[in-house]
Amino acid sequence: MPGYRVFKVRVPREVRKAVREFVEEYWLRAKFCSLCSRCERKPRVSECLLGVLRGRAFYYVFEAARVHRENVLRWRVGGRLPRPSVMLLLEFYANGERLYGNKGAPLRIDLSTGVVRLRVPSGVVEWRVKAKKLRGLREEVLGARERGTRFVAVVPSHLHYISIVAFREPKLRFSEGVLVVALDLNSRYGVTVVIASVSADGVKVHLMARLKPPSHGGRRRLAARLQHLAKSLEISLPYERRREYFEEARRIRARERALNEAFANEVTALVRRWVRWGLKKGLLPIVVVDKPVPKGLRNTPLQGTLLRVCRKLENLARYEGALYWEAKVSGKRCPLCSARGVRDEENGRRYRCEECKAWFDRDFSATHRLVLKALLALANPEAVISYKRLLRKSGMLGA
Repeated sequence: MPGYRVFKVRVPREVRKAVREFVEEYWLRAKFCSLCSRCERKPRVSECLLGVLRGRAFYYVFEAARVHRENVLRWRVGGRLPRPSVMLLLEFYANGERLYGNKGAPLRIDLSTGVVRLRVPSGVVEWRVKAKKLRGLREEVLGARERGTRFVAVVPSHLHYISIVAFREPKLRFSEGVLVVALDLNSRYGVTVVIASVSADGVKVHLMARLKPPSHGGRRRLAARLQHLAKSLEISLPYERRREYFEEARRIRARERALNEAFANEVTALVRRWVRWGLKKGLLPIVVVDKPVPKGLRNTPLQGTLLRVCRKLENLARYEGALYWEAKVSGKRCPLCSARGVRDEENGRRYRCEECKAWFDRDFSATHRLVLKALLALANPEAVISYKRLLRKSGMLGA
């Protein structure tokens, strides 16, 4: 199964009307194509009886019609009728030089200036995107030929942005060592990360970090208060004021979702940076995650965010050619001898091992035990012994 990476290019309001006309024509062609049963495979332009495949702008109409036909069969009466997905060919260029894509594609993006051009029935509309927003996309385009990356543009029905999807088949290469990226996900304390490697130079710990999620306590209380004022019949308020309260509560909730999405992207970006570093060094990356039980996340602050992080990390591993492993460990056990620790009364996340006489942090203990599991499965026993020797140093157990 290929992995993918999505880049969102925002569409300004002043050009959405022209884009909407193009999308509606695309939907019409895809619906006509879905009614025709002559083509069982992707046809040539000359073989299309209805002529819906004419032009590069409608190159993916046949695929959109197939998906639309499947969605209609699953459609239930009373629900919203599904719409065909809009997929486009695209072309990337920089400084006047074409980097990737089909010549004459309807969507063209200048990665040096951030200018986006889309050919619509009424002409060509263009807008500008900040160059720093296209930094990751430029990196993928420059390495597309080497990595076998393909691109397709998807236009959602709300037209707020255009999604550029990069996908490729993962390839596991011969490696000279192992890079372990271990993550412990906690519904209250965020994500704890430990990155270690085993190579000819020995066993090394490159990073120990804790990524804290955003706090939404004040936002949620404010949004709940605004919703109460807008709905309450005991308070005499005009309709316009109640509507303003509803809109403000909606904006607060949207801000909360945006911050949670940014936190998930921050974790994914950190893992991607180290996975690519390991591939450059000739190491086999493996992402080990202690995934929380979905039932245990119910009604917690990060209920959907942590599960979204797991999905993003699994997709990242497929896209970059790394291994992905979900394992369960207990942070209450000592990473040195696996004995059950005694909880500190003053700090509930701090434990003491009666066997080793060592203090350890519960979250970092879980990530170290994930690293030991991966080394035991992919490396030799000497690497496990060397890693435990490193953990005896001051500050390595996080306590």
